[in-house]
Amino acid sequence: MKPFLPILPFLAKYPFLKLAGKFLEFEYGSLDSILNSNDDLILSAKELGIKIVESALKGESCPEIEELKDLNEQFLCDVCEVKDCKNKAEDELDRFRFCNYPIHQSEKYFKYLKLAKKMVIAYMFSKIAISNSNEALRHKFAVKEARRYREMLERESVGFLKVVISDFGIKANVVGDVFKVDLVDYLKGAVKIKAEEWKLVNRRLEGGFVFLSKRDFIRLLEEYLRERLSERIGIKMDLGIRFEAKFEEIDVKDLGIKAECYPPCMKKILSDLRNGLNVPHSARFAIASFLLNIGMSVEDVIEIFRTAPDFDEDKTRYQVEHIAGQRGKGEEYICPSCETMRSYGNCYADEKCSNINHPIRYYIRCMKRKR
Repeated sequence: MKPFLPILPFLAKYPFLKLAGKFLEFEYGSLDSILNSNDDLILSAKELGIKIVESALKGESCPEIEELKDLNEQFLCDVCEVKDCKNKAEDELDRFRFCNYPIHQSEKYFKYLKLAKKMVIAYMFSKIAISNSNEALRHKFAVKEARRYREMLERESVGFLKVVISDFGIKANVVGDVFKVDLVDYLKGAVKIKAEEWKLVNRRLEGGFVFLSKRDFIRLLEEYLRERLSERIGIKMDLGIRFEAKFEEIDVKDLGIKAECYPPCMKKILSDLRNGLNVPHSARFAIASFLLNIGMSVEDVIEIFRTAPDFDEDKTRYQVEHIAGQRGKGEEYICPSCETMRSYGNCYADEKCSNINHPIRYYIRCMKRKR
């Protein structure tokens, strides 16, 4: 028997799966045996877990994690002729524990077993580290990691995505490349996505199921993932590291164009974008038009949106170029007035906003004072 063989490469790439808990329990028995161990593999995994958190919070890539993107080895259950695993399993996912796949290269099995153990334990320590941090850091970590996993999931087969569906308890049917998602499960994730196409009225709905493409389903899955990654786990353990929140609420000097003169509303939208929050379409239009109006280039505006959870470069470029007057009728859009900003809930006025009726006027007044 080769326990968990079909899922080992996937556990290495996606250690957030609940199945990883069964895997660790099978291999180590108890959590204490991992936390109190001096085993080289576990100590190495602990260091990697810390590195994963640090890399995510700094917006950097972790080399050991990046290497997993090219891990494509699969031992698919649908081509396996051994069927007794299903008879022993308690549920659909549990069948991996009783795998008896006829692989003749035992060294390959132990290679993936070791890799899966290291990555799952590293994930566990990364969760311990971030759980002992504040809410803002947990959110930033979850946004960054969910985006990374989403990019990898887009390259996976529909067969594996069915495993992920079961793991998250999502009610969905897959027919070819069409994902039919239960209405309630769709709304649970889609409500957090602000883009217009995610409103239910813009989706095909039949028999209580919402029809999605593979790409859109994975985008929906990213929201489920972000929620799981941001959850605290009840393990208090000092890993000897300290993370400090470095979220800029008003400090956007590196954006140039006299950023100190941006009105409070624009600074708030920029802060939310930089911190990976979902910003509504009205706010995205406001900041894009404002920055273009004061002279920022299309390319620089696109870069600002890159930290948005649902960033799509092609769509963003099209929309920004349209606002800049480079598409459509060729007319540049003007930034919304203060009244419009208030009506959409995007106004964050301070005492300097008195007698100001437009964000551009605020900027011009500030620039004149500077001069």
